[in-house]
Amino acid sequence: MEYPANRGLETLTEFQKFLLDRKLVPEAKVSFFAYWVSRFLHYAQRHDVTTTEYQESAVAGFLDDLRSDKRILDWQPRQAEDALKLYYFHYLGKTKTQSGTARCFCLTPSIANTRTPPENGAGNMSFPRQRFQ
Repeated sequence: MEYPANRGLETLTEFQKFLLDRKLVPEAKVSFFAYWVSRFLHYAQRHDVTTTEYQESAVAGFLDDLRSDKRILDWQPRQAEDALKLYYFHYLGKTKTQSGTARCFCLTPSIANTRTPPENGAGNMSFPRQRFQ
């Protein structure tokens, strides 16, 4: 799997700046979150899916593709999902409508346990939940 480390801040620059400015993701993890959004945007383009609004079915298809890829570790689809939620609901300010009621979906509880490839040994991301409110 290709990791975003070689892309630096070139991937979704404004989204990364947003995450950093609001301290939504630890600095060392920001490029990984942008990487997942970038992969989803490419996935959506290949599947003729509009990306201007959050489409749960498209996100589910993307995550299913990740889960079926033997090179993807178990925690990576969760991190990708959290990245997409940050991108759509926090950065773009989109809402997801369910039963006619618009509401903002927050990050999954698993984000506190989201991991990225080891930089200097394996480690869990751990940061206060209030950063996502």
